[in-house]
Amino acid sequence: LTLSELWTAQPTDQSDPDAAEIEAELSMRLVIIATIPLLPFLAAALALCGGARRERRAAVFIGLVILVVYYEALNFGESLVKNGKLAAPVALWLPLLILTIGTTCMYARAFLGRWPIIHRRLRRWSAAQAQAG
Repeated sequence: LTLSELWTAQPTDQSDPDAAEIEAELSMRLVIIATIPLLPFLAAALALCGGARRERRAAVFIGLVILVVYYEALNFGESLVKNGKLAAPVALWLPLLILTIGTTCMYARAFLGRWPIIHRRLRRWSAAQAQAG
């Protein structure tokens, strides 16, 4: 089925594919579409993290590992949704959210030279907790 057919599909009890399969396939396709704009930012952040050639080679390897783990997490989530064991927002959209947050933090680290402001606030909070405890 095409994306527009999946969007308008109204499955019945005897239909093939069933509602869970349609939801899984639609969410998987939308998540992959939403992933595409993140990839240049991930690549730029990884390219700017390392200084020497050895560090840049490590960044390429890290980028490949991130993408393979992300894709496998999406495939596993899609199978969980198709089997009705987990909802699509948790199984498919949560990995995208995690990738988005990670990419944003790495991008901010590469261009600002420091972690985003939330990291500093967490560090101050943990230091205050250590002094209080």
